[in-house]
Amino acid sequence: APAEEIEVELHQGGDTTVTVSDEDGRFSFVDVDRGPARLVLRRPSDPTVPVVTPQIEL
Repeated sequence: APAEEIEVELHQGGDTTVTVSDEDGRFSFVDVDRGPARLVLRRPSDPTVPVVTPQIEL
């Protein structure tokens, strides 16, 4: 399947930060606090079916 950019949400507490991956799937966030977080990934072709990671510790 061809690569596509995806929307990546970082959920920490009540805050959500959003970025978009590059065509290779790489992404980054700046000024991220330490603590528990989850990532939510959404494909533009089907944003209603997200991929949600288990909670991770940053």
